[in-house]
This record gives sequence, C-alpha cells and structure tokens, in this order.
Amino acid sequence: MLQTTEWGPGRRDWMDVLRGLAVIMVVVTHTVRLIQYYDDPVPVLPTIINILTPLRMPMLFLLSGMLVPRSLLKGTWGYLKGKLSKVLYPYVLWTVILALLSALAAGAFVFPDLFHLLFIESATPLWFLGYLVLYYAIALLCRWVHPLIIAVAAVGLSMLPIEGEWERFWYQAVAFFIGVALGPFISGFERFLDNRILCAVLFTAATVAVTIQNLYGQAPQGVIWKVVITVTFFVGAAGLVRPIASARFLSPIRYVGERTIKVYILHWPFIEYPLRWMTSNGDVPLRWLIPITFLCGLVPPVIITVLADRYRAVEWFFEWNPPARRPRKASAKEPIER
Repeated sequence: MLQTTEWGPGRRDWMDVLRGLAVIMVVVTHTVRLIQYYDDPVPVLPTIINILTPLRMPMLFLLSGMLVPRSLLKGTWGYLKGKLSKVLYPYVLWTVILALLSALAAGAFVFPDLFHLLFIESATPLWFLGYLVLYYAIALLCRWVHPLIIAVAAVGLSMLPIEGEWERFWYQAVAFFIGVALGPFISGFERFLDNRILCAVLFTAATVAVTIQNLYGQAPQGVIWKVVITVTFFVGAAGLVRPIASARFLSPIRYVGERTIKVYILHWPFIEYPLRWMTSNGDVPLRWLIPITFLCGLVPPVIITVLADRYRAVEWFFEWNPPARRPRKASAKEPIER
C-alpha cells in the first residue's frame, strides 16, 4: 500500500529542528510538573505547559510516523530489526534501570515487576517509547491497509468508554498514522510549506485556539479537536521553521532532534534526582530551582549522547549491537531511524 520515492538522500533539517524543539518542550514540562510536587511554581508556567500539551508529544509521534514508509522499504525483517534494536531494546533496558534507581532512592531494593512496567503502567517516564513500539508493530499493516484507515479506526477506538490511558494511546496513534500517510508525499508537502503566509496563519490559529481552550475553557476537548489542532500547528510550525532549519544557530536543537530517543530517555533521572537533592538538602529559591532543574534535564543527557556517538560502550545503553565506529555527524545517506 505504501510506496515512497520522494525522500532521496539526506536528512530533513526542519524535521530535526521540530523534533528537537518538541523534546525541549518535554524537558520544560517535566521540570515544571516535578517542581509542583515541592513548591508552587511561577503561576504562568502551568498554563503554558497545558497549552503545549496537544502540540508536544503528538508532534513527536507525527514526525516518527512520517519516517515509517522509508523504513518499510527495507523489508519486514530490516524494518523490525531496526525497531527492535533502537526502540524496544532501550525501552526495556532503561525501564529496568529507572525502576532500580527508584527502588534504591526509596531505600528498598525490590526487583521491578517488568511485565507490569512495560505493558501496563503507562505512566512511567518512558511511555513514549512503549507507545512507539506498539505503533511500529501496527504500522506493518500499512503494507495492505492505508494508514488513514488505521487513523480513523484509532479515533473510534479512543472514544470507547474504557478507563486508564486508552484515549491517550489512540489519540497519539492518530497523529502517528497521519504522519505515516504523509510520509510518501514528503516532497509535495515541502512544496506546500513554501507558502509562508498560510503556514503563519495556521500556526497562529492553532496557538490561539489552544490558548483560548486553556484560559477560558470554551473550546471542545475531544480527540478530533485535538487532532485538528495538532496537525494545524505542525503544518504551520514546519512552514515557519523550514527556511531557517539549516542555520548554524539552530545546530544544537538539530542535534537534540537527531538523537531524540537518547535525550528523552536520559532527561527524567537528571531532572528527578537533582531536584530531590536540592529540595531536601538546601534552600534553593524557586526562581533558581526551575532553570537549574531544566539545565540538569538537558545538558547531562546531551553530554552522554555525545559520548555515545563516540564510544561504542556507551552506545550499547541505547542500541543493541551498535556499529563499531559511528561518525560524529549522522551520514546524509543514511535513513533516520526512530
């Protein structure tokens, strides 16, 4: 069903920038939400976090879905091997590592219930990877079923009255499979993004709509509404970012976007444990607690990511059987694996 000949060699810098911005928004979100457990944050920050909710993770899933058609061209085994080594493997490994760290921090060493953490407890910090594993598995159906049909089915499934994270799982799936449907037409989509005025209007409309929703509660909050907001914001943001995506001043954000999974995995422990120490061992003013915690959640993960790029022993923590030598910068001829 899916065919793509439009990608060609090379990365899309605008995709890396958007992905990097989304991961930075994740770090900001978790910084503010964890600080709320200890103190009242700056009043405006929780509102900003709520505004970013339909724009943050759904955009990451949509971007991940856009890469699926290219990955499927490797064949079923090549596709599965990449996802098993670069998504499932770090998901399992780091779920265990974080569970053990939490047990040690609580002063009670208990080996985690791995099955429960991986497949039932979606509130763990690595739920993004868990969802991706399942979406990539479902995406194999796209060889025979159009991804938009799966997206429509996901909308229906999200509306079933089932408790837990059911609605969130299928809402994110809608964004992912819209991305899968868009992937084969990347060149045409980029030509559409050349209309800067329209993209600016879409970006502004989505931002204003979600701001009104959070400030006044006047907008509906169903799955269809969220998907419309997500897609509108994504298209607008992509059009605004694309002309400047290759600029040198954006290279740090592009780097974070190229290494999304590593930074995402590492940000949580580097936020949680320094924050626990600062709140229990010192009287750090709130105005300093927020920026310090944010930097802890971003700078050390990036440093470890750089080390993983250079040393295979470090890369083993994020990929099963990584290459013996890895270039400092991703090859322009290699497909993006997420």
